Order: sequence, then C-alpha cells, then structure tokens
Amino acid sequence: MQKRQGLDALGYGKMAKPSVGAGEVLVRVVCAGLNPVDFKLANGGMNEWVWPHVPGVDVAGVVEEVGARVDEVIVGDRVMLHNDIRKQGGLAEYVVGQGHTVSRLPEGIGFVEAAALPCAGMTALLALDRKVGMVEGQSILVQAGAGGVGGFAIQLAKLGGMHVLTTCSGRNVEYVKQLGADVVIDYTKGDVLQEVKAVTGGEGVDVVLDLLGGDAGAAAMEMVRFGGHVAYVVGVPDLSGVYGFVKGYSAHAITLGGAYLSGDWRAQCDLAEMGEELLEMVDEGVIDPLVEEVIGFGEAVEGLRRLSGGHVRGKIVVQVGEG
Repeated sequence: MQKRQGLDALGYGKMAKPSVGAGEVLVRVVCAGLNPVDFKLANGGMNEWVWPHVPGVDVAGVVEEVGARVDEVIVGDRVMLHNDIRKQGGLAEYVVGQGHTVSRLPEGIGFVEAAALPCAGMTALLALDRKVGMVEGQSILVQAGAGGVGGFAIQLAKLGGMHVLTTCSGRNVEYVKQLGADVVIDYTKGDVLQEVKAVTGGEGVDVVLDLLGGDAGAAAMEMVRFGGHVAYVVGVPDLSGVYGFVKGYSAHAITLGGAYLSGDWRAQCDLAEMGEELLEMVDEGVIDPLVEEVIGFGEAVEGLRRLSGGHVRGKIVVQVGEG
C-alpha cells in the first residue's frame, strides 16, 4: 500500500525480504486472517508506518530466523502471531514479529485455523476472561454475534457457564445458536433494548460486550443492570450523560494493539499466552475457529472490501504460502 489511504490504494508488488533485530523473529507466512482493523487502518493510516505499507495483523506460519535474545521459539517452529499494528503486516511472504508475542501451534492445529484466531479470539478472551471475568449463571449480551469477535465471545461465555444473549440478522440466527447462544435477537425486526429488558424482567444483563460502537455502544448502558459491566471494543462512547453512582457500572476498554502502543511488556507476553490458550481450546475441540472462507492471496483486497461491508460471518483467511 503506497502512501495513499483507503482500500483503493491497496495493490500487489515486491519488497525486500525483511531482516530481524534483537528480540525479533522472521516468520514465513502461510496464512493470514483478515480483520476489521486491517481495513480501518488502511482508511486512516498511522504516523509510524513505513511506506509502502503491508496490512494484516494476524499471521500463521513458520519461523525462518530468530534474532539475538530470542529463546521462546526456534527456527522451524510453527507459530501464530498478532502483530504490532505499527509494523509491516502479514499479507506478504514474510513478516517480522517480537519473539515474546508468538504462540507455538500444537501438532493438531493447521495454519488456516491458527490464522483465524488472534485478533478476534484474543479480543473476546481479553474482554471476558482478563477484564470482566465470566461468572457462572450471569447473563451477557454479545452484540453482533455472527462476526469474528462475537462468535468467539459466545463460545467462551457459554464455556464459562453464562446465559448468552446475542444480536444478529435473521439469516444468522441458527448459526449463533449453534455457537451456544441461548437467546437470539434479530436486530432487523425489533428494538434490541426492549427485547433485552423483556428477557431479563426489566433488569438488564450482567455484561454487555459492545462490538458496534456509536449509538449501539451508548445504548449498552441502558441494557446493563446495576453493578454490571460494559466492555467496549470499538471505542468508548460519550458517557457524560450517565451518572455512574446511580448505575454503578464498570466500563472496560478492550485493546490488543495497546499492548504494543503502550510498551507494556506483560501485556505483550499475554498476547502469546492468550494465543496458546485459544489454540489449546481449538485443539481440544471446545471452541470452533470460525473459518467460513479460505481465499487466495490474489483475493485479499477483495476480501477486505467485503469485510468492510459489515456483514461477513465468522472469519476469512488468506492462503499466502505453502505450509
């Protein structure tokens, strides 16, 4: 991507093979997962980017080279990585990542499944496990349950013993039920707030996972019960009109990229730990990696374009190289 913004600026070309520094690993990319953050950043760019810039934060591949002071992986390891959004991404033959942020793949997990996990799966795990905490018997509303983060959140919440409500369009009702949703609200047919109130006897849910932002994010405060939690993935809305002492809520900003942007070493290491937890759950068959479509490298731009439309179910994975 040249120094122009938007998906129309994306194209294919040749770049020099990247080199590794201390603490870094060079990964030969086999598969890359597509995520909303990829097209959103393509539309806005970052001051830290080196141009031309390669998008793609989620990678699965093989370690080809390790830099000094890397002891987490060795050459030949099959790995998964959620990369620093400021760095060159995974829609390329090679990508460089930090050694302490990569997760090694179990023998039973393929590159396609692994590439679908990092951004969406880690976001759901960070929100529900690290931030909110899943309490058996409590209720949660997962907005946009048919998407990547929503699909993982439904599965994780159900594993945690929670009563799961979710929103989706009519065509995805059976899909989210199969993932574990107990109550499905078709947002195209009614008022979501009123449906949530009706299901919960007027109290609201214990947790809202807001994956939509905007008006839907603000409405989350009306859907959560007193003392509940709202976890925001796409930005915290204006809460100036919410009197916290009356509502008693807890608001959580969910960010994976912040682990890199803040320079927090522990948060970066937790990316690898969350990756390993997700890989183990997939390997044990307790969660589905949500792969809906595998496309060729030459279809990556069109895949991002479709993803930007907002109605893609599950995960799209790009086959970049050979496994």
